Amino acid sequence: MCTVLIADDELATVKQLFNSIIERNKEVKLIGITNNGEEVLNIMEKDPPDILLLDLMMPKMNGFQVMEKLIAEKKKYLIKTKIIVISSYIDKLYRHREYLDYIYAMLAKPYSVDQLMKFIDRIDEEIKEDKIEKYVKEELNTFSFNKDTDAYKYLKETICVAIRNNNMKVGLETDIYKKIAIIHKKSPIQIKWAIEKLMNSMYMNTRCEIIKSYFEFVEDKKPTTKVFIQHIVDNYKK
Repeated sequence: MCTVLIADDELATVKQLFNSIIERNKEVKLIGITNNGEEVLNIMEKDPPDILLLDLMMPKMNGFQVMEKLIAEKKKYLIKTKIIVISSYIDKLYRHREYLDYIYAMLAKPYSVDQLMKFIDRIDEEIKEDKIEKYVKEELNTFSFNKDTDAYKYLKETICVAIRNNNMKVGLETDIYKKIAIIHKKSPIQIKWAIEKLMNSMYMNTRCEIIKSYFEFVEDKKPTTKVFIQHIVDNYKK
């Protein structure tokens, strides 16, 4: 779910625009619409959005002043929030280059929904990717892997690809290892051998009780690499 806060003085137009956004991406959730900068800060204080659509010309506190406040406390406000500036005065931003590093994208009014959706969809995908990578890392932390190896990187990437494929039947040798091999300019068999060696080392260094509990096994046994990866993929889908 991608959350959005809209700050624009043309509220009627913005509401109509957001209805169009929702029609195209049901994953987007609106957490607020405001036409003044002070309220932007109040909302972000309680619930920082993934995306802030920010107009530059607003009453009480304009977009420049809002950005100044956000940047001054970036560790508080900008940990996850991406700023998309939407304004008829985009050219004025180039007089304030100190803001540019904190702006994800800029759209000059008038703009189309298609233009805006390209940025929103891209951010939505980045959020999903971050979620997948964080999940995989946490799951692998259950086991005693040597994380300072290329093989560990291959394993993480393999599981991420398997999750993204939305396919519960993980075709390792026939599909995924080939993709990882292309990225790293290796052969699929090199990727396979590296991961298998990593898995064997992990099983030697991880207590049987941990493996039994994770896979809900009754007896001591080592799952194959495919079963191991499939289990992590299945858990993510639940």
